[in-house]
Amino acid sequence: MPEYSWEYFFNEEALKVEEVLAAGHDVDFEKSRLRTALEKNILNWSSYKQWYLDQFQVPALRDDLSPRDLMNLNQLHQKNKNFYNQYSFFHNDLIPLQMWDNKLIILGLNYHEKIKQIPNAIFILCSPKVLNQISDAHLTHEALNSSWSEMDSHHDKYTEIARKNFDAFVILKIQDNRTQVFKMDEDLRKENVDIQAFQFSLTENNVFSIAFKTEKSQLLDLTLTSFKILDYTSAAITPLKRGQNIVGFLVGLKTTDTSLEDTEALERISQLTAS
Repeated sequence: MPEYSWEYFFNEEALKVEEVLAAGHDVDFEKSRLRTALEKNILNWSSYKQWYLDQFQVPALRDDLSPRDLMNLNQLHQKNKNFYNQYSFFHNDLIPLQMWDNKLIILGLNYHEKIKQIPNAIFILCSPKVLNQISDAHLTHEALNSSWSEMDSHHDKYTEIARKNFDAFVILKIQDNRTQVFKMDEDLRKENVDIQAFQFSLTENNVFSIAFKTEKSQLLDLTLTSFKILDYTSAAITPLKRGQNIVGFLVGLKTTDTSLEDTEALERISQLTAS
């Protein structure tokens, strides 16, 4: 399974990658041509994945992993990655995950011939997005605890920004595939709001799971949903990211309609928390 084989099948896409690299605009030359093709949407991941599975009959990791799945895989990779430093061919497109039944499980965009150096190694096809999430050091327990502690200490500043656009402001964190309240502004807290109302499963179809999958802000008309919080009639929801992973959500509530300008306010806060 030669690494260049995709270029012969997706010849037009390979040529476009060469044009992008030659132009040199907004290009990371450290990345492989395959990674560049996929991340710049020159080559569609679904098309590449189907072709690869048809050609080589290897297993593939699901693309729609839950937050808990990603956390567990991230922990496995972080725990074992240094053990395989003896192999110089591991890189962003090919990462070791764990030993299973005396076999090394390797995730990647493409098979590498040098994998044959490792007896009984198992290669599993994995999307670039999921590879990034699994290898992201921001998702370790230590990094996440530090991040939440930092957000806690800066909560008043975030609330001050949010209240310029919203009547109430809530920060949710993801725990065991569900949203739960991390902090809410003082006025809302004094109302003794039932925090259970903010709990949603990210493995079910709802506005939070949509925001998680698309990584985009969502507007919500509360009068049309079962999500009822006091007399608020609308909400804006923005994913809260650390590194490559969504770890929570920012929620702004209003007694009037929300707008794209409101989501931009939440997105500015999200950028502050990620910096």
